[in-house]
Amino acid sequence: MPIVADVAAGPVFLFVGLIAGLAALLPIVLVEAIVLRLLNWGSFRRSLRDSLVVNVVTTIVGIVIGILFFPWYNTPPIVFGVLAWVFSIVVEALLLSLLEHNDARRTWMASALMNTVSYVLLGAAAFVASVT
Repeated sequence: MPIVADVAAGPVFLFVGLIAGLAALLPIVLVEAIVLRLLNWGSFRRSLRDSLVVNVVTTIVGIVIGILFFPWYNTPPIVFGVLAWVFSIVVEALLLSLLEHNDARRTWMASALMNTVSYVLLGAAAFVASVT
Protein backbone atom coordinates (compact mmCIF):
# COMPACT_ATOMS: atom_id res chain seq x y z
CA MET A 1 0.00 0.00 0.00
CA PRO A 2 1.84 3.12 -1.16
CA ILE A 3 -0.14 5.64 0.92
CA VAL A 4 0.67 5.86 4.61
CA ALA A 5 -0.82 8.85 6.38
CA ASP A 6 -3.58 9.63 8.87
CA VAL A 7 -6.54 7.28 8.44
CA ALA A 8 -4.38 5.31 6.05
CA ALA A 9 -1.88 4.63 8.87
CA GLY A 10 -4.43 2.37 10.57
CA PRO A 11 -3.64 -0.66 8.39
CA VAL A 12 0.07 -0.26 9.14
CA PHE A 13 -0.68 -0.80 12.83
CA LEU A 14 -3.01 -3.71 12.01
CA PHE A 15 -0.91 -5.58 9.49
CA VAL A 16 2.70 -4.60 10.15
CA GLY A 17 2.75 -3.89 13.87
CA LEU A 18 3.17 -1.26 16.54
CA ILE A 19 6.73 -0.19 15.77
CA ALA A 20 6.03 0.25 12.05
CA GLY A 21 2.77 2.06 12.84
CA LEU A 22 4.54 4.49 15.15
CA ALA A 23 7.28 4.95 12.56
CA ALA A 24 4.58 5.88 10.03
CA LEU A 25 2.75 8.16 12.46
CA LEU A 26 5.74 10.20 13.67
CA PRO A 27 6.59 11.89 10.34
CA ILE A 28 2.89 12.58 9.75
CA VAL A 29 2.60 14.36 13.08
CA LEU A 30 5.77 16.37 12.42
CA VAL A 31 4.83 17.37 8.87
CA GLU A 32 1.34 18.43 9.90
CA ALA A 33 2.66 20.33 12.93
CA ILE A 34 5.02 22.25 10.66
CA VAL A 35 2.13 23.09 8.32
CA LEU A 36 0.03 24.27 11.25
CA ARG A 37 2.90 26.41 12.51
CA LEU A 38 3.41 27.95 9.06
CA LEU A 39 -0.30 28.78 9.05
CA ASN A 40 0.21 30.65 12.33
CA TRP A 41 -1.98 28.18 14.18
CA GLY A 42 0.05 28.89 17.29
CA SER A 43 3.46 28.11 18.71
CA PHE A 44 5.26 25.04 17.43
CA ARG A 45 4.48 23.31 20.72
CA ARG A 46 0.75 24.00 20.34
CA SER A 47 0.84 22.98 16.66
CA LEU A 48 2.66 19.77 17.59
CA ARG A 49 0.15 19.01 20.34
CA ASP A 50 -2.83 19.58 18.06
CA SER A 51 -1.24 17.55 15.27
CA LEU A 52 -0.50 14.69 17.65
CA VAL A 53 -4.04 14.64 19.06
CA VAL A 54 -5.82 14.72 15.69
CA ASN A 55 -3.49 12.17 14.12
CA VAL A 56 -3.76 9.70 17.00
CA VAL A 57 -7.55 9.91 16.75
CA THR A 58 -7.59 9.53 12.95
CA THR A 59 -5.18 6.60 13.21
CA ILE A 60 -7.51 4.92 15.70
CA VAL A 61 -10.38 5.59 13.29
CA GLY A 62 -8.26 4.01 10.54
CA ILE A 63 -7.68 0.92 12.70
CA VAL A 64 -11.42 0.61 13.42
CA ILE A 65 -12.24 1.01 9.72
CA GLY A 66 -9.59 -1.60 8.93
CA ILE A 67 -11.19 -4.07 11.32
CA LEU A 68 -14.78 -3.38 10.26
CA PHE A 69 -14.26 -2.93 6.53
CA PHE A 70 -11.19 -5.01 5.74
CA PRO A 71 -12.06 -5.46 2.01
CA TRP A 72 -12.02 -1.64 1.65
CA TYR A 73 -8.25 -1.77 1.98
CA ASN A 74 -8.06 -4.00 -1.07
CA THR A 75 -9.24 -1.16 -3.30
CA PRO A 76 -6.79 0.35 -5.79
CA PRO A 77 -4.24 2.54 -3.94
CA ILE A 78 -5.42 5.76 -5.60
CA VAL A 79 -9.04 5.15 -4.58
CA PHE A 80 -7.99 4.17 -1.06
CA GLY A 81 -5.72 7.21 -0.85
CA VAL A 82 -8.38 9.68 -1.96
CA LEU A 83 -11.00 8.23 0.39
CA ALA A 84 -8.56 8.21 3.33
CA TRP A 85 -7.43 11.77 2.51
CA VAL A 86 -10.99 13.12 2.43
CA PHE A 87 -11.94 11.26 5.58
CA SER A 88 -8.79 12.55 7.33
CA ILE A 89 -9.64 16.13 6.38
CA VAL A 90 -13.17 15.84 7.75
CA VAL A 91 -12.23 14.10 11.02
CA GLU A 92 -9.23 16.35 11.68
CA ALA A 93 -11.18 19.55 10.92
CA LEU A 94 -13.84 18.52 13.40
CA LEU A 95 -11.20 17.68 16.01
CA LEU A 96 -9.26 20.90 15.41
CA SER A 97 -12.46 22.86 15.89
CA LEU A 98 -12.87 21.22 19.29
CA LEU A 99 -9.24 21.88 20.28
CA GLU A 100 -9.10 25.50 19.17
CA HIS A 101 -12.00 27.86 18.72
CA ASN A 102 -11.00 29.37 15.39
CA ASP A 103 -13.47 30.24 12.69
CA ALA A 104 -14.66 27.33 10.57
CA ARG A 105 -12.98 28.55 7.38
CA ARG A 106 -9.56 28.72 9.03
CA THR A 107 -9.97 25.31 10.67
CA TRP A 108 -11.10 23.54 7.48
CA MET A 109 -8.37 25.23 5.45
CA ALA A 110 -5.74 24.13 7.98
CA SER A 111 -7.03 20.56 7.96
CA ALA A 112 -7.16 20.41 4.16
CA LEU A 113 -3.70 21.88 3.75
CA MET A 114 -1.96 19.81 6.43
CA ASN A 115 -3.50 16.58 5.14
CA THR A 116 -2.73 17.41 1.52
CA VAL A 117 0.92 18.09 2.37
CA SER A 118 1.29 14.95 4.49
CA TYR A 119 -0.44 12.68 1.97
CA VAL A 120 1.57 14.04 -0.95
CA LEU A 121 4.97 14.01 0.79
CA LEU A 122 4.62 10.78 2.71
CA GLY A 123 2.65 9.05 -0.04
CA ALA A 124 5.41 9.89 -2.51
CA ALA A 125 8.06 8.61 -0.09
CA ALA A 126 6.12 5.36 0.47
CA PHE A 127 5.65 4.94 -3.27
CA VAL A 128 9.37 5.41 -3.95
CA ALA A 129 10.18 2.93 -1.18
CA SER A 130 7.75 0.39 -2.62
CA VAL A 131 9.23 0.47 -6.12
CA THR A 132 12.89 0.31 -5.09
